[in-house]
Amino acid sequence: MRLTMYQLYLKDPHNPQVLEVSQSLDELLNELTRRSITHKKK
Repeated sequence: MRLTMYQLYLKDPHNPQVLEVSQSLDELLNELTRRSITHKKK
């Protein structure tokens, strides 16, 4: 997903999809972090 974001950005930094992909990536990373923290507590 990060690669997709970079490719979109390189083609057109003002493309609204760059922001959408970036936000989706942030959400996934946050979920991964949350799950990692939850898993460590067990």
